Amino acid sequence: MTILNIKLYELEEAIKDPVAYKEKIQARSPNSGRTVTYYSVLKDAIDYYHKCKSIVKAGDYLIQRFDGIKKRNKQKEKETNEQFTWYIDDHRKRMVDTIKGRLNITIPLPDRVLEPIKIAGQINRLDLNHSTNGYDVWLFRSTGYEGWQNELRMALIQHCISQKMHTPSQMINVGVYSFEEEYFESTSYSKEVIEKARRQLDIFLGKMGI
Repeated sequence: MTILNIKLYELEEAIKDPVAYKEKIQARSPNSGRTVTYYSVLKDAIDYYHKCKSIVKAGDYLIQRFDGIKKRNKQKEKETNEQFTWYIDDHRKRMVDTIKGRLNITIPLPDRVLEPIKIAGQINRLDLNHSTNGYDVWLFRSTGYEGWQNELRMALIQHCISQKMHTPSQMINVGVYSFEEEYFESTSYSKEVIEKARRQLDIFLGKMGI
């Protein structure tokens, strides 16, 4: 049985035109590989840092990964190095207790949905939050942080982590790092906002014929 896979980071696109998006994913090649970019290398280096806990090793790893980029660009390498340093400095300065780098998640669907469909993606960092005894969830983006709080997926991610970590939703924050602007911010959605997001998800699935 074929599972209809909706990428979590494409959810906003899907909501705008559910029918067109369904056609897009049905036509998508299952063997389409990931293109190596300076941003993808940056994320890999950050994940490596969270695993090895060594700035030097992670920095060396970043430089080595530049060799895998087909069209090298010295200015982009400089900017990527600066973004990596900014992120590491922020992480160490705030003494964040990161328990997981990349974490795969699957969004809980309405109980009525019996068809084989999955809305899944990856969060880039999960931290313990000692103030709330809960968790901070972080997503990365290369640029463009405006309006992220209004994205449907954010409240859904908070609900998902709440269930996955067996923690009340009000003890979970969701936030964004935007590297080009050196921006980060987080928020916690109310139960009412989360329930509204879940209703919107149900409506969206209905428009896709699910």
